[in-house]
Amino acid sequence: MSSELVLETMATDQVRPYQLNSRRNDATVLVVAESIQAYGFQQPIVIDHNNVIVAGHARWRAAKHLKMAEVPVVRFKGSDEQAKEYRILDNRSQEDSKWDPELLKQELADLDDNPTGFSQQEIENILTDLAISDTQKIEPTTFELVVDCESEGQQKELHRYVTEELEKKCRVLTI
Repeated sequence: MSSELVLETMATDQVRPYQLNSRRNDATVLVVAESIQAYGFQQPIVIDHNNVIVAGHARWRAAKHLKMAEVPVVRFKGSDEQAKEYRILDNRSQEDSKWDPELLKQELADLDDNPTGFSQQEIENILTDLAISDTQKIEPTTFELVVDCESEGQQKELHRYVTEELEKKCRVLTI
């Protein structure tokens, strides 16, 4: 395989998600969108020969959220089987990473309120030593919204809209 990377720009709508992508990244899309707004696209989306995402689903979803017309892409150089293997490896490799709490604390102490992926509360906890042990991962804050619907049909339509149109994680509760 060639190691040469060729950066392309492609219409966001021409890039397609991998339908069997088993990694759920709903919680990261807004964080990635905030990063793209603050710093621009610093990492392209990896696509195969059919314009299907191999790596970068969250970046692509963030770009769609930001209504970006184009995204940077690089083509995966390998077979369809290798693309499948790489797709899993790329996502799995992040799970084994851990934070060094002291080094993270030093890094965060010098920053202003620019996007880092940590909430302000998480940063305050880290800076006051309330945060994590070296065996824990920092979990992102989850925000929830409860909407009262007038009927089950309205609830179903709202659920469909949020999950399909807005591409947000949503669950139905009957209280």
